[in-house]
Amino acid sequence: MNKKKTTKILAAYITVFMVTAAFVMPASVAQPQNAATPFTAGPVNPKNGGALWVQDSNGLTLQLCLDPSLCFFDPVVPGNLYSERIGFGPEAFWWLGESSIKNKGFSALLVMATEFAWATEEPAPGDQFPFTRLRFRLDPPADGTYTITHPYGVDVFEGTKGVRIFVSHDIPFTAPGQNQGKIGPFLTRVYVPPDGPAPGFISKGFDDVGPVTGSPLGTNYFEVRAVDPKGLPTIDLDNNINGVQSVVRTNDFSVMGQIATRHGVQVNRADYDLDPLDPGIAVFASTSNSTPLETINVSGAGLTPTAMAAGPSDPTGVWKRYFTFIVNNVPPPSINVTNTLDPAEDPACLTGDAFGPSCESTVVYPLIDRVTITKAYFYRSTGELEILASSTDPGATLTAFADDGTELDVLTGGSLKIFNVAVPPAYVTVKSSFRGADTEPVEVGFCELAGSSNVCLRK
Repeated sequence: MNKKKTTKILAAYITVFMVTAAFVMPASVAQPQNAATPFTAGPVNPKNGGALWVQDSNGLTLQLCLDPSLCFFDPVVPGNLYSERIGFGPEAFWWLGESSIKNKGFSALLVMATEFAWATEEPAPGDQFPFTRLRFRLDPPADGTYTITHPYGVDVFEGTKGVRIFVSHDIPFTAPGQNQGKIGPFLTRVYVPPDGPAPGFISKGFDDVGPVTGSPLGTNYFEVRAVDPKGLPTIDLDNNINGVQSVVRTNDFSVMGQIATRHGVQVNRADYDLDPLDPGIAVFASTSNSTPLETINVSGAGLTPTAMAAGPSDPTGVWKRYFTFIVNNVPPPSINVTNTLDPAEDPACLTGDAFGPSCESTVVYPLIDRVTITKAYFYRSTGELEILASSTDPGATLTAFADDGTELDVLTGGSLKIFNVAVPPAYVTVKSSFRGADTEPVEVGFCELAGSSNVCLRK
């Protein structure tokens, strides 16, 4: 797991709260809690393999923040062709927020992020590591209990003088789909009109420090409260500037995020059927459930561009499903599925580079046949494993595999029988030479074969 540190540290204005010596706050009063809401990761971006966008529970949708004048990210790694393709280096962010408290003799840092990184730091296809981060760094000036209140909850730590508290909750997430981390919804900067964020962004940049909004608890601040081992507020977090100050708070944050301009498309399934009575291509896709409604087109060699029909949205309301069937006797090797409401892209992205197509709003999807396993049965009485399967392409060669990846054999006429099997696989997969596949559990029974009819007589 990548434990990279965010390198930018804020210098924030600190508001100090007086706590009298008579006030006692036992550590049991403030219990750890986290109220972060779920967020949705959008379609996989074919250009970089990460989510094209992330959307919080308030509907704020952000893309990777890669504007060099307004965003903080690692630059392209020289000589790394994949890094040059995607436009950034070891880390970039869909959203980033920080706040810090720095007094003489005491400092604390809060880092919150939705981050794009790599398992081995160097950008490489297949090595993507997206995650959310909630990180605390605290330098205790004395032994005691330190309670941190932040926009997403309360965290309590036992501290030892001179020993840094460093806790980072880095939680991987997947795209597409709904995810849960320890941050969310995304905080945004608060401005007094006519002042406001840069167009298309949630702030004026990461160097723009000030108040924020978005906490699900209404705690749009970063506070540290300390009590000694007896539960007394004797620990000074302000170095005696105003007497003993055991509570310090700041309302200042630095946040960054770029509002998504592309919604893209996720192809959920696309396969062809050469049935002479009804040949064609079935395409299933999804994208954001937005207004105006997205328009998804399917095109390819020899195909008339076809608009997909929009169906219902999912239970979260974030995704809308799409479907089309294109009657076709000679399917192309691949199809292009495009969100035509997104900004236009250079057609050269369809050709791409050594890593493949580099479009963000068009998925170049290889067409496959559809494989169906109709029987996967182990006869306990005879030790025979029988597999029956078919393909929507009559020219396909079908091969069976056990659940550990072992190749069993090629099916003949859609049938395979393996004898003298002591331990059957739990599942079998049948793969086609045209890339289709199906996986089914192996049914287990005590049966006999009735003559040559292959009718299983259960006992």
